[in-house]
Amino acid sequence: MTAPLNLEGFLPLIRPRIVFLVGVSAAAGMFLVQPASLAPLPWLLAGTMLVAAAGCALNHLLEREADASMERTQNRPLVTGSMTVGQVKGVGLSGLVVGLSLLAFGCSWVVAAIELGAAVIYLGLYTPLKSRTTSNTWVGAISGAAPVLAGAQAGGGIDRLVLTVFGLVFLWQLPHFFAIASVYRDEYRRGGMKMLSGADPEDAQLRWQMPLQVMSVVLVSWLPVMEGDAHLTYGVTALLLGGVFLGSAWRFRNRADSESAKGVVRVSVAYLPLVLLALVMDRTGPIVASEHDHLAEETSAACCAPDDALAAEVPAQVALREDGGGADLAPTPPGTSPSSSEPAYPDVPAVDDHLALYVEDGTGLPSFGTLPEFTLVDQNGEGFGLPQMEGEIWVVDFIFTRCAGICIPMTRAMVDMQEDHVDVRYLSVTVDPGYDSPDVLTKYREKWDGDAEAWMLATGSSAAITDLSEKGFSLPVRTRRETPVEGMPSIFHSGRFALVDAAGRVRGFYSHDDQLELRRLREDIETLSAASSGL
Repeated sequence: MTAPLNLEGFLPLIRPRIVFLVGVSAAAGMFLVQPASLAPLPWLLAGTMLVAAAGCALNHLLEREADASMERTQNRPLVTGSMTVGQVKGVGLSGLVVGLSLLAFGCSWVVAAIELGAAVIYLGLYTPLKSRTTSNTWVGAISGAAPVLAGAQAGGGIDRLVLTVFGLVFLWQLPHFFAIASVYRDEYRRGGMKMLSGADPEDAQLRWQMPLQVMSVVLVSWLPVMEGDAHLTYGVTALLLGGVFLGSAWRFRNRADSESAKGVVRVSVAYLPLVLLALVMDRTGPIVASEHDHLAEETSAACCAPDDALAAEVPAQVALREDGGGADLAPTPPGTSPSSSEPAYPDVPAVDDHLALYVEDGTGLPSFGTLPEFTLVDQNGEGFGLPQMEGEIWVVDFIFTRCAGICIPMTRAMVDMQEDHVDVRYLSVTVDPGYDSPDVLTKYREKWDGDAEAWMLATGSSAAITDLSEKGFSLPVRTRRETPVEGMPSIFHSGRFALVDAAGRVRGFYSHDDQLELRRLREDIETLSAASSGL
């Protein structure tokens, strides 16, 4: 007869503190890549935290004899008898399967594979190594840092910053768990666990290693600033938090006793979520946050609404011209990129690349028409139009500064090109002129640390911007007529960059979230530059 499920001691089984830190790490990984959509976030959190809880339950199943020998683990259900082996196994395996399924369904199979790999390392390597070698903590730290990679993959992909944060979380675990092992040295020894503290009863080695380990954490936390992925504000915050962390480690170095070790544990538990929060706020702040004075007056719905003139629907056809000639061409279905069946951005028509006109200039690049005369105002309050663009090669996009969606990765891709010193000029035209004044545009560029010499931002009348986006760049803008979903912008605009040559002709379109197309954009810029130089 099967015993009834008794949930007494269930929290010690799943170890909520570990599950919470896993969720924080996964969410941080997602926000750091500045996702175009937050739709995968609930699936990510539910899936990673379920996998973490399942791993803790199965770890308890594998270590139940050792747990019975240690006072710190005697409240776990297999020790107290509140749950049976079959029940713990069922809870663990079910949680693992459900968690991985949520990740595969709501995020991607790659995210699920990362978390599965973390579970295999945790249960298949780290757990058995705990009774064999003091190096087990280094192995376990790999699985502990994996949620950062899972979160980033769910948000769009793993980049340099994410790998840096992976290293940060990996290194953070060393002083954290070594300090725990120092506190419970005798208990780990009774449970047959091979820990550094057991081989070093007086912590003679650890008292010197601990400050060095924390110093490595602090140094890695500063890397995003050195690599240009974060601002100085985050750097100062990271150093202050790191100073507190290092202070606790230094106290342990001076007096390696149980109380000092507990101090390291307490500080480390607070340090990680705080430094990750500071980095996420630094990365997302320039986009999600609007100007402070306006935020005090406007609701979230109003802050994303364009002025009334933008409410007109964009015509169903996109005209492509070449010096007055050309044909009216029907676009692909709304929101669909011609190179993919995936939606580029809701309700925004795209352009059929294969219908472009050929230009005899030796580049082999098509032409999508010549820009018409237009009049806008740049971030300095000065007039900006076709004469200011002629003679230069430009990468152009349409964004707005209060956008919390697609504009984030678009601007990041544009700033990345600026940081790589790609030989081109940049133009971002706001589709929210009612809010994006020249001063707001200037502050937007400053928040992104954009190149003030190369990156122009422009505003103007709604009619001029709508006309230019549709008839000039074939990247039309439109708005929702119905009430927008909470958290989604009411302005729809293309997620593609346009490449304009020195003669004012549009020579290509490139999706912001396709790395192959972004690489082709850079190659096409080089081709146009070489042709302009007569090489």
